[in-house]
Formats: sequence, structure tokens, C-alpha cells
Amino acid sequence: MKHLLKLLILAILPLAASCSEKPEEEPDYTLNSNAIIGSWELDLAKTDISDGLVAWVKDITVFTFEEGNVYKATGYFGDVEGTYSLSGKGGNIITAKVDDQTHIVFTVTDADDYILHMKASVQTYEKELEMECYRIEIPAQQDFFKDEEGVEFLYDYIYRELNYFASEKQILDDMMVAGASADELLNSHYLYRAWRRAFNCWDYIDMMLDGIAANGSKYQEYLSASKSYKAYLLYNIASSWGDVPRGDKMLPASDILDEAIACAGDCYLLLSEIYLTNGDRAKAKEALSKVNRISVKPDTILPGYVKGHLKLLEQEAAGETGTLDDAWKKSELSYGYCQMLRRLGKVSSLLPTPFAFSKKNT
Repeated sequence: MKHLLKLLILAILPLAASCSEKPEEEPDYTLNSNAIIGSWELDLAKTDISDGLVAWVKDITVFTFEEGNVYKATGYFGDVEGTYSLSGKGGNIITAKVDDQTHIVFTVTDADDYILHMKASVQTYEKELEMECYRIEIPAQQDFFKDEEGVEFLYDYIYRELNYFASEKQILDDMMVAGASADELLNSHYLYRAWRRAFNCWDYIDMMLDGIAANGSKYQEYLSASKSYKAYLLYNIASSWGDVPRGDKMLPASDILDEAIACAGDCYLLLSEIYLTNGDRAKAKEALSKVNRISVKPDTILPGYVKGHLKLLEQEAAGETGTLDDAWKKSELSYGYCQMLRRLGKVSSLLPTPFAFSKKNT
């Protein structure tokens, strides 16, 4: 019996040894610690905000990981700051702490230089959130013009940012039309997000235009649209905020609009709005006379513009403003309505400048 037990033990020992020596499973994703350095914003369109997490998502929308393991979260109700550490065999588990208490645990499932796919365990809700974040600021050292893929990414990034900006500013315009006070606007996270995004987008459009200029004829197919994007952005900045800080100086709205005119090209709907903002109906009429009345292209590559804008802008350029408000309401168009009311003096104020950005733009 003892002999039989000994044989049984001898048979089990190699199996136990092989089990104890079995290597851990490789992680699904291995994270380079430098890859997360920077600020990342939730892409709400690609983030699961079910199960009661809507309030949390609205509260915290930007995550920042800085060198020295500094963690920051920015949202509507203010900022928090703490530390973060990496763990897990792939280094892809990020534990963020505030006041020595775990704030969020992120598990990075995939990433590149510009997108983070993560699962976040949110302590407050005890839920796991599937999220996608995109980099707010593209790394300055990135050479986008080394190949076509890099240029295409930068172009797509600008287009996405411009559309996000347009959506956020439209919410602010709707608030102004509804009679929102300056305090109500300043308490809206959309004001801060639209402002920050506008100036980031301005930087990247300039990066695109500088890169095209430095490469001769190589990337000329991106030139016209990039200039149109800049004209659209500058018009919306100047017509919404007036004079704005840029670098270490204030730029007058008139100078910004002049640059928008220089960049607008064949976007004649946009040009007409700029001229109307300047009070020059004759030039607005001239611009509108050149619009492709069938497709209104290329203005339709810009956020918000549709064929219905042509008739409304023609009516304003002709000075027929008595029924213009009713015509806009009948059209049910949103983009441009607040600007029109501002031009007619029916919305008297500009958007307030966020306090945090009163002396800087980023």
C-alpha cells in the first residue's frame, strides 16, 4: 500500500510542477508608457454611456497623463489632480488616484499615437465603461509630411475637430438665441470645449498649410479645402467672440475676418456672411452671384452649410430684413441663425471668453 502511495505521489509531482511552471497568459495589449503622455478627450459618439454613467461622462471628459506620473481629470464641475501608476504584465493598467484614493482604473485595450481604446472601472458607479478617447493635442514632434498616410491623418483630424467645434458652438448659439445670460454661458462646459477646440484646430490648420507650402506640389490636393476650413473657423471665432488672444497679443476681429476672406476661395456662401458681418452688402451680393446654384459647392464641405442658406443670405444682402427672421424660422435651419440675429442687432452680445482663457488661448 505504501509502495502504491509512493508511486501515486511520484506520478502527481511532475504534473504539479508543470502546472506551477505554466507561464502567465500574455496580455492582450502591451502599453508603451510614453504613449499615454498628453491630454485625451472622450469621444462620446464611440463611448458606451449606458447604465447611469451619463452624468459621470458629462462631469469628466478630459484625462491628462503628464511626465512625473501626474494625473488630471477635467470636466464641467471643475478639475481634479492626482497621480497615476502603470501595472499589469503589459503595463496597460493605469491606476489613477486623487487624494490617495483610487479615482479610475483604466485598462488600455488598444492604442496608437492618437486614439486610446480603454475599459475604465469607475469607482463611483462600480461599473466598467467601454470608452474611446482621442488626443486633444497632436504631438508637436510628429512629422506628418513624411508620407501620404500622415498628411491624410492630419487632414482627417482637422475635419473632425472642425465638426466637433461646429456642434459645440451651435449649442452655445442656441443658448444665446434662447436668451441665456453670460453666467449661464460661462457655466456651460460647451463654452470651454468650443473655445479650446477652436484654437487647437487653428494651430493644426496652420500646421497643415505650412507643411503643404514646404513640400512644393506634393500635397496640393489638400490646399483648397484646408484654406476653406481656416476661413470657416476664423469667421466663426471672430463673429462669436470678437477680439481674441492669440499667443501673446490680442487679435482684432477685423484682422481675423480679413484673413478669413483671404482663405475663403470659392466658398461664396461663407464669403457673403463675412461681408455681411463687415456691413458690406454690395460685396456680399457679388459673392452670392458666383454661388453654384445647383449644388452650392464647395461650401457644403463646411459644417452647417446647405442649399437653403443661399436664399436667406440673398434676402439679407438685398436689405430685405423685415421678414428675414420669419424666413429663417420657416427654413428650420440652425447654422447661421444666431449670427444673422447678431448682425441685425437682435442678439446684442458676443459669447463670453472663458475666464481660464482670458489671457491665453490654450
